Amino acid sequence: MENPPTDRSHAHPATEPILLRGPSREARERADAWIWNYFMDLRDDADLAAHAAGGTLPQEAFSYSREAEELPRLCRTVPGLEGADMAELLDTLHELDAAYSRFIAGTGGHPKSWTLSAGTT
Repeated sequence: MENPPTDRSHAHPATEPILLRGPSREARERADAWIWNYFMDLRDDADLAAHAAGGTLPQEAFSYSREAEELPRLCRTVPGLEGADMAELLDTLHELDAAYSRFIAGTGGHPKSWTLSAGTT
């Protein structure tokens, strides 16, 4: 299995403001991007630590259901996420989990960081 990229040049999502301003498309995209990048970084950091220790991360270490259990806490504690649509965030987690499944199976590349589209502030 290919090692994940070690380039961590993108900012950690916990340090980036979300700035939700209601249920606009831009606000939903910011929330989705934050959740995607947050959980992607958690998976990558754990995988890098496992490789550094000479092992591998068990596939079941991270899963959609475990990450979905964290969403309510994040929506309560991360400024700006409190107004996010939970169903949409769950869809984002499902897509991330599927991307990692393809990567682990060798049928897809490593998931990329979610960057906001032009015009999203």
